[in-house]
Amino acid sequence: FIHTVPNPGYPPNSMIFTIGCDVYEMSDPRLIETHADVLAIESSIPLSYRRIESKVGIYNKQNKSSNSFDYNVFNESSMIGLDNKCPNSYTNAILQLLFHLSDIRSFALSAQTQSAYHKNEHSLWCELGFLFHMMITKSQNIRGLNSEDLIIDESHKIIGDVLIEKDKVVTPSNFQKTFQHLDEAAALGLLGDSKATTDHSLQILNFCRFIFLNLHKEYENVSSGINVSSPGYSPSKHSTLSTSPIESIFGFSVSSVNTFLPSGVVDKQASQSLLSLDISYNRPINSSTKSNLGATTSFPVNLWHSFRKESSFRAWCAATEAYERCNQLRSVLSLPRVLTLVGNDMTRTDVETQWIPSVLEIAMLMSPDDSVERLIISGKFESVDLQEHWIIYDGTIELQSVARASRSLNYTTTPPMNSVLWKIHEMSLIAVVNNVKSTSQTHAVSHLLIDSQSKRSESLLDPQNDEPLPSVDESSKWYLFNDFSISESSFSDATSLEPFKSPILIAFSNTNSGVRLTDCELIDSLSQYAIPSSVMQLPSLSKTQSIFPLKMPSRGDIAAIDAEFVSVELGSSVISSDGKRIMNTDGRQIMARLSIIDGKGSADNPLVYLDDYILPDEPIIDYVTKFSGISEDDLSPSSSQHALVTRRSCYLKLRHFIDIGVVFIGHGLQKDFETANVVIPCNQVRDTVELWRLPSQRLISLKFLASYLLKEKIQDEIHDSIEDAKTSLQLYRHYIKLMRIGRDHFEAVLKEIYSYGQRTNWTIGVEKLLNK
Repeated sequence: FIHTVPNPGYPPNSMIFTIGCDVYEMSDPRLIETHADVLAIESSIPLSYRRIESKVGIYNKQNKSSNSFDYNVFNESSMIGLDNKCPNSYTNAILQLLFHLSDIRSFALSAQTQSAYHKNEHSLWCELGFLFHMMITKSQNIRGLNSEDLIIDESHKIIGDVLIEKDKVVTPSNFQKTFQHLDEAAALGLLGDSKATTDHSLQILNFCRFIFLNLHKEYENVSSGINVSSPGYSPSKHSTLSTSPIESIFGFSVSSVNTFLPSGVVDKQASQSLLSLDISYNRPINSSTKSNLGATTSFPVNLWHSFRKESSFRAWCAATEAYERCNQLRSVLSLPRVLTLVGNDMTRTDVETQWIPSVLEIAMLMSPDDSVERLIISGKFESVDLQEHWIIYDGTIELQSVARASRSLNYTTTPPMNSVLWKIHEMSLIAVVNNVKSTSQTHAVSHLLIDSQSKRSESLLDPQNDEPLPSVDESSKWYLFNDFSISESSFSDATSLEPFKSPILIAFSNTNSGVRLTDCELIDSLSQYAIPSSVMQLPSLSKTQSIFPLKMPSRGDIAAIDAEFVSVELGSSVISSDGKRIMNTDGRQIMARLSIIDGKGSADNPLVYLDDYILPDEPIIDYVTKFSGISEDDLSPSSSQHALVTRRSCYLKLRHFIDIGVVFIGHGLQKDFETANVVIPCNQVRDTVELWRLPSQRLISLKFLASYLLKEKIQDEIHDSIEDAKTSLQLYRHYIKLMRIGRDHFEAVLKEIYSYGQRTNWTIGVEKLLNK
């Protein structure tokens, strides 16, 4: 029997095996790759660059747990990482870049609060706002900013410390779900299971172009009816209300001139706006170029030919009414606040030293018709002996100097560069996104220069001498973002060209624009980005309308919450050494029902704030009706007898309760919030599964605690989220009651529960204690 088998580190069709025999490599010389070669390739990749799979949900034999993965081992910084267990996690590198741009971050947070964006179920501005809100909340939880008890009522005030989160990571699952529903993303081959492209670097580049253009177009579609200067968003002096945040930061104009060769007709096209610039890499130096720097094509040379790109093709000439050979010259006319350079093949085998400059000077001599008459690009580099030098290129001559073109005594121009006819821009490197190549799977990492001190530098120019101040100061540090693995880095590491990595995106910030990558620690409060109460009136998709309570809770009020789930992906199991079947990987579930009830009134007949069923946005393989109480008809708009809403509507309602400061009571809330893909401030959570638990002991089910402590029988036939929420509320009140007697008394009762559970094998309904 001959067949191929999947085996990481080996190319397809490189294996042969027979029944009862070992696997052997084929002798096809085109495909042979020895195990030593594989190990050599993998060992050449530093640990900080390697792709690390999240082990949450994967059974660990040593710890006998599927939730024992410690994210913080890979992140000693204060930054928040992004998990890679979602599809299309290659987007994490670009998402981190967008998050640390303060204008993008503040507008995304503002957009999530506005109804104009809520109407679009596939709004990426909304999803970015939700994701960024989670990252900031998680950061505040880690730093202990959300540790103060919010409950004012002394009868319900918690006794003991609020549980502080430790894992510095969030999962962008809701963003990815929305991203996967965009037809254009599938057409461009951006989805993980797409057959349109297999080149991972191409996916990253296309995603960068896609996300910029999609966010820009989305803003334009809603800008006519939206207040973009709403609370929480304060555009910089370089922005205008008619300009999208994306265009304000990344937008620049280019012009194209077509020259038809046979007829000599010149067609000057109207200028257009671009959001990123494709850089021409490995372009050979023209024969007219004079260079004393060897055969290596320097970065300024590559960039110059990208700013003035020449191409040749056949096109329709309107003057001659015929197709003719045409030469096109596309020229950059203006520079953005952040110049984003993208390219697919940046691998440089001919460069042994630094190739990417730390600073660029781009000088444009403008003609009366606002076209660029002359272009000079200077790049600042460090040699092996750490001596700074500049490489200057003007399209003809490439030379090395101790200063940039505008200040070099050895470089003169006509007119002089201090003339008003010259527009001179200084650009500082702030980000490099690399594609890391390995034998198993390629992935993207980003080097970001983070400023943790200043919220926004309006100008980095010294008003006394007009001398540009250093864009990289003591408050800025380079960090390497590799999904949830984050580590301090350096400029040399960010710009070095290694066999295992190649840059595919390089970003320079215009020094005078005041744009820097900033840390989310600068944000101490998210109150200005609260979801408004109007989301409670979002319509139902079924005949039954959602509940709109006449009275909503206030900050510090308690409310009991519970959710039901259905399965969209099955898990896998293994047999342990003692013969027990244990889940090896968790199945994946989505939320199908969410209920929230008042926590101050009667637990038997409480006021229901929310009880929505959620329309699934992916195929359901098991409704698990016995445990969820959900049937197929419940989630169908035509047959449901309940209020049925979209995932986005349910999320907005839940976020509204979070943002107004409600303290949630529930049992096993971690799963509910993780599935909803939301991060709750630590002081707004009272989880009875943790309150009724001895340290390092098993979790006790809601059904068992209700039977033992409350003498109530719940979940007899099927689960009901309203009933479970009421039971959690009663358990919380019982906890408070026992704790007020004394902690020793409470711990004695808790030990009795564990003792009883162990003797009865945690079986409910046993009338008498078993003999020891």
